[in-house]
Amino acid sequence: MENNNFYLGSVYHRGKLRQITIDNLVLYTENGYYFLDLIEGKWYTTSSKDNDYVIKESLREVDIRDFKIDYNYLLNSYKNKKKTKK
Repeated sequence: MENNNFYLGSVYHRGKLRQITIDNLVLYTENGYYFLDLIEGKWYTTSSKDNDYVIKESLREVDIRDFKIDYNYLLNSYKNKKKTKK
């Protein structure tokens, strides 16, 4: 499969009162360090110093055509929204 920059990965969330959750999300990246959750529009890094971060070892490249959600549409919408804010 060609490199499409979409990954399935685990995102670690450290909340108040030591609440910890881990979500499995489809993420988009252009550089392998910053990852975008296209559903929520939230950015994550792979740095464990952040309260919310991508567990780098969990990342698996995925073919987004296998999902019901159209991630290409979400990516284009995100980029268009970003351009109109300027």
